[in-house]
Amino acid sequence: MSQSPSRLFALDYTRAFAIILVVAGHWNPEPRPEWWHIAFNIIYSFHMPLFLAISGYLYMHTRKPGNYLKMLRGKFKRLLVPYFFTSLIIITIKLFTQGNAHVEHPVTISTYLKALYYPSAGYYLWFMWALWWMFAIIPLFKTKSSRIVLFIICLVLNAMPWFAPQTFCIAQALNMMVFFVTGTLLYDWKEWLLPTNDTKIIALLSIIFIGLETGYILGVEIFKLFAAFISIQLFPMLFKHLESTISQRWHKWLMTISSTSFIIYLFHTTFLGFVKSTVHPLLALNNEWTYGLLIIAATTIGTALPILLAVKILNKFRLTRWMFALK
Repeated sequence: MSQSPSRLFALDYTRAFAIILVVAGHWNPEPRPEWWHIAFNIIYSFHMPLFLAISGYLYMHTRKPGNYLKMLRGKFKRLLVPYFFTSLIIITIKLFTQGNAHVEHPVTISTYLKALYYPSAGYYLWFMWALWWMFAIIPLFKTKSSRIVLFIICLVLNAMPWFAPQTFCIAQALNMMVFFVTGTLLYDWKEWLLPTNDTKIIALLSIIFIGLETGYILGVEIFKLFAAFISIQLFPMLFKHLESTISQRWHKWLMTISSTSFIIYLFHTTFLGFVKSTVHPLLALNNEWTYGLLIIAATTIGTALPILLAVKILNKFRLTRWMFALK
């Protein structure tokens, strides 16, 4: 397939992979089988660090010189305006349905006010606030050496998020920014940090990743952090290696998922909530095969329906394009 020199298909594929893991990771109703408990913990060990690292890399790849305050206004429109409208929609849906259907994390009228400073509509929305803070901080570090210093600071903060306030998701931002900065460092030093055609390095990183995840599942908590850092190098390299073997059909699907990953992230839990309400009696069967099929169905629905929402509705109107930062 032909490739634009500025288009990083391997990162698009990685982002599609990461958002699918996000959707799958938010399907965790009880009673859950032990194998899903293990898979769930593995997913949560690296999927958001991977997502944040991609954001950091793409920030460096696409950044343009300009006014800092203008950039902040742009990121506010891109991240926080959709956050507020998504919160409004989710809280409203919960208020109207929680009396008649199973709703996780019920809400009240006061939840609207709380959403102005905390992701009360759904905790997963912390990502929007945290990413905005990251974009606000990273332009202040303009050189490679300064970003190395920032990485060291963020690594320390990752180990001690307890001192920061939860308001505006400052604690989450300080805890997770090390992965965003890692993405910027991969860009800064991509000549030797990303030898994407070296199958030996991909194989070695895969073995290390599997070993770290195994150790983490067996109880070595620090291996979770190491696995997250390895994943940030491993999966873009792996998808770059596989890029030439991906068919046009799969390329189209992966690019569609990647390009709508923002909308998928905003709305997937809403659709998963409807699925949980519908299949709640099946969960009571406590059958592992049934649970496995439900994971596949829920992940498919949680990915596909937000794409349809974006294509069929949100992209059609100027107002909704503004509300959800769509081009």
